[in-house]
Amino acid sequence: MAKIKSVQAADPGVGFVLEFDNGELSGGNTLPNLVVNLSVNTPQGGVCTSSVSIANTISDTDNSSTPTMVFVVPFGDTAYAPGQQLTINFNITYSNGTQRVTLITYSETVQSQGGSFIAGLGS
Repeated sequence: MAKIKSVQAADPGVGFVLEFDNGELSGGNTLPNLVVNLSVNTPQGGVCTSSVSIANTISDTDNSSTPTMVFVVPFGDTAYAPGQQLTINFNITYSNGTQRVTLITYSETVQSQGGSFIAGLGS
């Protein structure tokens, strides 16, 4: 099962690592038309949403035991101050040709950072 790791938030975006289970991309398996939908809930009750779509098919040509992808999802000019507790909801799907299949649904609360962040670093 896919995992979300290294979640970071800094105005105006969210960065994270999507780690795939070996079986999801091994043996020639692919994930076509991956869509990452995020919503960020702020302490003031606001909800910001963003989506990233990858029209190409994802595969693991390196045959890694834990293939990963680093995402930075923009939120336009949405502003949240450094130090705020933000709840980030992830819904990641792909197409199996006839319907959308949920790869992972996940939620995590993180403290927003000031300035910028480096997605993919950390644990």
